[in-house]
Amino acid sequence: MTLGTWYSTIFARIYDPFMHKVEEKIFAHKRHSLLHQLSGQILDVGSGTGANFAHFSNQAKVTALEPNKKMMVFAQAKLPVEAEIKLVLGGIGNSVTDFEENAFDYIVSTLVLCTIPNPELAFTHFKKWLKPNGKLILIEHIRSHNHVTGIAQDVINPFWKLAADGCNLNRNTDQMVKDAGFEVRSENYFHVGFKWFEGTYQIANSKG
Repeated sequence: MTLGTWYSTIFARIYDPFMHKVEEKIFAHKRHSLLHQLSGQILDVGSGTGANFAHFSNQAKVTALEPNKKMMVFAQAKLPVEAEIKLVLGGIGNSVTDFEENAFDYIVSTLVLCTIPNPELAFTHFKKWLKPNGKLILIEHIRSHNHVTGIAQDVINPFWKLAADGCNLNRNTDQMVKDAGFEVRSENYFHVGFKWFEGTYQIANSKG
């Protein structure tokens, strides 16, 4: 077993226990609020251990994309009997997961863009894969707008990234999504240790 495989296995095992309390108190509600009414073709990017699965309706046809096969073992156990969810091993930019243009009604990314090596490329793919009136749904932590806290995140980030499977504390993802050509349909900021935001976006100048 390589170091990378060993680390992936351990991280997958500890992720749900580590996130249990904050999921129960905060994120489960936010996931449900954003996801439970969605229908049609949905791409769940970085589906991890399947935290979103319980919140999709029976009208959703979900492609759950995850690059860590160790995470997918835990996701498999969370697949609801009545839901249509297909697990796909792969990441953004992987030729195996180069979906057709205009394939999805919704793309969901929750607690994921902090770890994707090239988030700008991810947004480019999202724009290609979404239908013209499709929506992008995000929950992500970001670099604080407070100067001192932001600098602290910058200092901590290299160590955090090593310990947290590539997670970056200090990305300005809320601005990245707009710079990438998406416009806000709804957006809300909140704090859970760090500064976070949740929002729904559509491709700028699209209808719907």
